[in-house]
Formats: sequence, C-alpha cells, structure tokens
Amino acid sequence: MIFKQLSILILYLPMFFAPVFAQEIGDLGIYTTNIQTGSTTDFHLSNDQQSDILDMIAMQQELSAELTFNNNPAPADSNCCYAVNIYAVPQTVNVRRGTLGSTDIHWFWNTINGFNGLKYGCLYVQNSVTGVWAVVQCENKGTYTTHIPWIQGGINYPFRVAIQSDTATHNPPLFIAGTLPGDSNAVTVVGVAQ
Repeated sequence: MIFKQLSILILYLPMFFAPVFAQEIGDLGIYTTNIQTGSTTDFHLSNDQQSDILDMIAMQQELSAELTFNNNPAPADSNCCYAVNIYAVPQTVNVRRGTLGSTDIHWFWNTINGFNGLKYGCLYVQNSVTGVWAVVQCENKGTYTTHIPWIQGGINYPFRVAIQSDTATHNPPLFIAGTLPGDSNAVTVVGVAQ
C-alpha cells in the first residue's frame, strides 16, 4: 500500500510542488487522508528516498525547460530535426499603381534523421509595418506552391516556414532554421511600384 502511494506521489509531486520542494525539503513528511473517515496516516521517507524524489524533480524540470508552451512541444533547436526550402517566383514583383501583383511561394519541409516531430509546417508572412507574423497556409510534410495575389508596390514581404502541432498563428512562431545544402530557410518578396 505504501509503495502504491509513493508511486502516485512520485508521478504527481514534481508537477505541482517542484519549485518549493527543491528549496524546502528537509525531513520530508508525507501523509494520506482517508476520504470516508477523514483520518490521516503519516509516514516519513528515508534520505535515499528523498534524494530519489529530488532527482526526479530535477529531471522533470529539465524536460519541461526543453518544451515550448501553448501545446507546441519541439526541440529547443529547430535546426536539429527539420529541413526546409523556400523561394519565390518572381521574388521581385512589379506592381502598377492601383493594382496588386502576385507571386508563387514554393516551399518544402520535412523531418530529418528519422525524427517523428510536429505535424504541421506553416508558411508565415510578416507584416512589414507591425512586424507581426501571420499564418498563410499549413500543411503536413511535403512540397507546396502557394499563390500570393496581394503584393503591393513599395512593400517587402518576408516569408518563413514554422513547425507546430496545429494550424493557428503562434507568436512567436518556431521557425525551421535547418536547411539542406543549396536551400534557403527564408525569402523576402519585394513589391516594386511602377
């Protein structure tokens, strides 16, 4: 019975009390309460058991530090496990006054080294005035062409690909940094006013 209670404590304790416990552990006292009777039973852990719990808390904190929040877990370095290539045709778009120009963004993303990572690669564009990034299109691993029919003269449009677990816009996005030889991880489309 004590082993079962200790196992449950070990599973849940690090998530809720890790910051306080690591600083204030001394003679760790643990008690259980019987819900029906309200009675409590105390027991104390040995120094070895306390040390094991502290080791598990530290390991859990290290693992948590490597994750990105907002349900978007990923390696701290997106260069390790993903590859991307992105380019625009045309990259410089001539736009006559009162009209909009267009370009095609060609992009590819995949996992590398057998990594089974996040589900979506999302094409983002940055607002040149506010600097905020927004999702244009999200897809599973593969090669895509996205038609962009809203290029204005006198404006630059940076495009990048981010990895994520959903298709929502994330601020900041987790952009794929890694490329294969000869590939690019970003492209800027330039709208030239005519």
